[in-house]
Amino acid sequence: MSELAPEVDVRTTYNRRTRRFTIKAATKADNPERLGVLLGDWAHNLRSALDHLMWQLVILYGGTPNRRTQFPIFQRKRDYDKRAPAMIGGTIIPTYLRPS
Repeated sequence: MSELAPEVDVRTTYNRRTRRFTIKAATKADNPERLGVLLGDWAHNLRSALDHLMWQLVILYGGTPNRRTQFPIFQRKRDYDKRAPAMIGGTIIPTYLRPS
């Protein structure tokens, strides 16, 4: 396998009790020098895709996206409840995506 494309094992889990997704990546060989750059690029691309999804959801539900529109990711529920409405277009998002 090329050093530019190392073999990486990616595993995702979802904990229903805590409602958290976990993504873990590990190489099956020695870590190449560029692995950090590759994983950083992967994480950035994932984040960008989620932000584009939120932009389109705001439009779909009749809102107008703005500079603060983004996919809300927080470690604590209270932070989500406080800051997510501005990120997801307030009340135009379906009930199951709204902060409680």
